[in-house]
Amino acid sequence: MRRSSAIASAKWFLNAAWLPFIIDSCHLKHVDNWTVWRDEADNRLVLTENRKIRIYPSNKEELTTSDIYRFAGPYEIARHSYWLMALVNEIDKTHQLWFLGNDDRLRFLKHDNGYKNMLPLLSGTKALKQVAELAGTISIQANKEIIIATTTWPPTTSLHASVDPILKRLQNKHGW
Repeated sequence: MRRSSAIASAKWFLNAAWLPFIIDSCHLKHVDNWTVWRDEADNRLVLTENRKIRIYPSNKEELTTSDIYRFAGPYEIARHSYWLMALVNEIDKTHQLWFLGNDDRLRFLKHDNGYKNMLPLLSGTKALKQVAELAGTISIQANKEIIIATTTWPPTTSLHASVDPILKRLQNKHGW
């Protein structure tokens, strides 16, 4: 089955306009048919019979990658990206960053006592859906516990005023 046909079938099956973005930006390849997709490390996104998405992490060690920034730090990834979504958890003081690279590849960094560069599929279905729906936008959503900011990258002075302080806090706190 051709990739474009597999993507169209998966999108129709789930009635999810955001799914093709995830498949493309995570560089997923379909396995046998359009219900199973895998990334380079063999993590799998599976469309179940009840029209849900399940993500199965691989237990294999990732030895090779086609992403030249796969193991880069946040500053290097930021330099080669045009959009950022930052999720800040104010309770446990952790945050997660999704960068959309100039090559349209989604990259995911998780900070919990240091940055960990992870494959975006491992950030979960809920997060990936939110990234897909917000990609390319500038916004801020906040409650007592969580702040989600999206912006073009690098930040400019023309950004929405409420997004700037959060991004500056992240830049100052973590030196990028």
